[in-house]
Amino acid sequence: MRAEGLGGGASSSRQGHLTLGQGAHVVVGAAAGEVRDCPYCGASVATAAVTCSHCGHAVVLTSLYLRKLVVERGASLTVDRGGKVIIGRPGPAPELSRAAAEGDLAKVKLRLEQGDDVDATAEGKRTPLLQALEGGHLEVANQLIAMGATLDDADDAGRTPLHVAAERGLETVVEVLLREGANTQLKTRRGKRAADLAQDAGHDALAVRLGAAP
Repeated sequence: MRAEGLGGGASSSRQGHLTLGQGAHVVVGAAAGEVRDCPYCGASVATAAVTCSHCGHAVVLTSLYLRKLVVERGASLTVDRGGKVIIGRPGPAPELSRAAAEGDLAKVKLRLEQGDDVDATAEGKRTPLLQALEGGHLEVANQLIAMGATLDDADDAGRTPLHVAAERGLETVVEVLLREGANTQLKTRRGKRAADLAQDAGHDALAVRLGAAP
């Protein structure tokens, strides 16, 4: 769960807990015909498009998956058209995992619309985002990130999405993950950071980008 773009007074943790404090006003979904300024490039965008036609970033938070939600006095949470908030962690979502592993973008979108947990884990504690990256399915990976996939969840081997993207040399995804706040210092069970894996795989420029010594 990510809380970037939710406004002042909102704080989140990597455990999927969101607290809305004094002055926080969070809107999930959007009113019909609403126009907003993209928080990334500033362009005026109709919310019906969900993503900015100029830079491609999400301008509407459509789904919020949480383990715990606290709304304190002076804060508000509005669920508008096209939005949903899911509290708690449902069981594994095998259809979403399968779709992500196969790179089936339409099926991934459908399963998320049906309420599958974006961070549900499959065998080896692999999240849909991790599975999409393992298969090199960039569109699916970007969709899952836009839908709030937790960036630093690790599988049984200690690999996060950034580790996988770095090892495969997926530069565009690495940039997205870094921009969204992925932790570059996490290590696999073998003690490898994302920069180390990129360097071991011969992606030298990417390794430097991730913090390896040139």
